[in-house]
Amino acid sequence: MKKWLADRFPSVSARAGNDPTQTNEVVHHRATPGGGSVGVRPSASVRSDPATESTLSCASLGVFGEERDWVRERTVAHLVGAPCFRHVEVEDLLRGDEVGYLVVPQQGGYDIHDVLTRLPEACLALIRQGRTALIVDHSREATSFKEQRARDWHLALSALDLPANRICFLTQNRKILEQYVSWTSAHDLTPRINIINYDYYIKHFSIDAPRDFRSGHEYVQTTLDTFQARRDIEHEYLSLNYKPRPWRIALLTRLIMDDLWDEGLISFGGIEGGRRRANKRSVISQEGPLALFQKLGIAAETKAFLPELIEKGQVLFYEYGANKETGKQRFGNRIGEAFYKSGFSLVTETEMFPHELRITEKPFKSFANYHPAIVFGNQWALRQIRDYGFKTFDRWIDESYDVIQSPGLRFRAAYNSFLEFRRHSKRLIMEDADLRDVLDYNVDHSAVGLDRLFRENIDPWLTHQIETAMPLPDAAS
Repeated sequence: MKKWLADRFPSVSARAGNDPTQTNEVVHHRATPGGGSVGVRPSASVRSDPATESTLSCASLGVFGEERDWVRERTVAHLVGAPCFRHVEVEDLLRGDEVGYLVVPQQGGYDIHDVLTRLPEACLALIRQGRTALIVDHSREATSFKEQRARDWHLALSALDLPANRICFLTQNRKILEQYVSWTSAHDLTPRINIINYDYYIKHFSIDAPRDFRSGHEYVQTTLDTFQARRDIEHEYLSLNYKPRPWRIALLTRLIMDDLWDEGLISFGGIEGGRRRANKRSVISQEGPLALFQKLGIAAETKAFLPELIEKGQVLFYEYGANKETGKQRFGNRIGEAFYKSGFSLVTETEMFPHELRITEKPFKSFANYHPAIVFGNQWALRQIRDYGFKTFDRWIDESYDVIQSPGLRFRAAYNSFLEFRRHSKRLIMEDADLRDVLDYNVDHSAVGLDRLFRENIDPWLTHQIETAMPLPDAAS
């Protein structure tokens, strides 16, 4: 019997007046999609209650000169769709023909105060009157918390005479709520922004998983039949590193130092000065990795191997389905030859920070393709993976690195786990029945269970949180 883990997605709701210094109680919501008790995390078997599910009307609005269709397609409301969200036009809200939320999608480095100062006056008036509320959709990013950023939020709300509790900020960053509430408490301020954690790309992955197949179940069966029929594993590991972030540089130079590069399949975006065989936009200078070597002590001993990595240039998997123009691997998780020819994945995440922040869909691609994974990411990355219902591999891989706060020490521990696992990885993947059961489960969950988790739990929970934090008047009123 499968268990689908419920939410770990916090939001904050503060009921206050327009005075940014007014104090009030901060309410942390960890509610179930059906409206469970405040402050209670539901059990793994929780499902949303159809009687309390809501369909939210949302109007997508571009404030930075984007095309309307572009704006609409980049919102969570459009991605999730029915029955949780339905699209209405901004003009209908302004005329009073519809009651719904304004949604502005993330664009570049713009922030909440940038959105607020660019909203048309007619939209600001609707917010002041309580006839709509604003959702700033940064669910494509893990926006970091900065005190100046928070001050700008509050100053913009006050300058525009906007009431508290009428702005919702969607973000991948699981830490920003805690940091924001701590900042307001330290300055004797009332939280005026509702912050909700949601990840656009993981949701996208849950939809995209069986794209080349008639159903998720067909994808699962085809994948299992294909991988279980393997008689040999050609390469020990797979590591996808399109954008050469510093911790990826650290890993790749360490693999060169240990003479393990040729044991795996590695994609790499390149460093300035090397041979360029594809898209130049992914190439970075040497300053980033060198700075990280010095600041965090990540694989500093491998710095001498940086010139050899630079000389390799860009190594992109065109023969394994990479996009001919960008060099990137396809977003979805169809069976890829690169996964088939390798045994397990060294997943290098978007960040490797000293605290819990987010995970991306990157580990899930490995699980969808019958791979165990060692994750070079933020602290508690494996815990977050399990929160989404996947199983990790602590019976076969030392996963104690996940709890380590220091990025440098976590990197070294994860790399040591790789060195130990690789000694027996091919035999375990081919012969260990318990390990193969976990691989089977993760393939199934990537194409069937994750989508179900979103549809039955996370997406209804999201609409419930928005509606509870920022209620709108009935259409009749």
